[in-house]
Amino acid sequence: SACVELGTSIAGGHTEISDAVNRFILTATAVGFASGELIKSNGARPGDSLIMTKTAGLEGTAIIAGDFPDRVSGCLSSDELEVAKSMIDQISVVPEGLCGSKTGVHAMHDVTEGGIMGAAWEMAEAAGLGVEIKRDSILVDDLTLRVCKHLAIDPYRLISSGSMLMATDKPDILLSALASEGIAAAEIGRFTN
Repeated sequence: SACVELGTSIAGGHTEISDAVNRFILTATAVGFASGELIKSNGARPGDSLIMTKTAGLEGTAIIAGDFPDRVSGCLSSDELEVAKSMIDQISVVPEGLCGSKTGVHAMHDVTEGGIMGAAWEMAEAAGLGVEIKRDSILVDDLTLRVCKHLAIDPYRLISSGSMLMATDKPDILLSALASEGIAAAEIGRFTN
């Protein structure tokens, strides 16, 4: 039903080594066909603002809360643990991708392994540019901060699926479009020569 909604096709799967052999793992590769201009992760331009959506460590917080509840029981109440687990429901970046497309962003990159810092570096590297990050501007949920502090994990490098980075020369327009869709976002840096 997700493929029908997004107009994509399932083309294959994925193989990995996992310690989770006692439960099912389902993976698929979905392929969409671009109509119009394709926005890649390597299109940032010098002077572009770097915009992030949602919060750093989104998926990582959900994974830790779901797989290791005993490890975070010292820093989260049982209600907060459930909220942290539910963060997994926010990992689609389709809404912000559509906003980015409509507002003419130069590049987009979903944040996965390596977190916000890793994704920013990947975008800059792909474009042959540098990037300056305003660390204090990066959005991080309080639950993520507490879990990361408790476990001595860097929230800026924690897997952050559900967050999207976008390069734009029109940050106010993009931020306004995201806000109108109810998507938290912040300008966290700028691409440089």
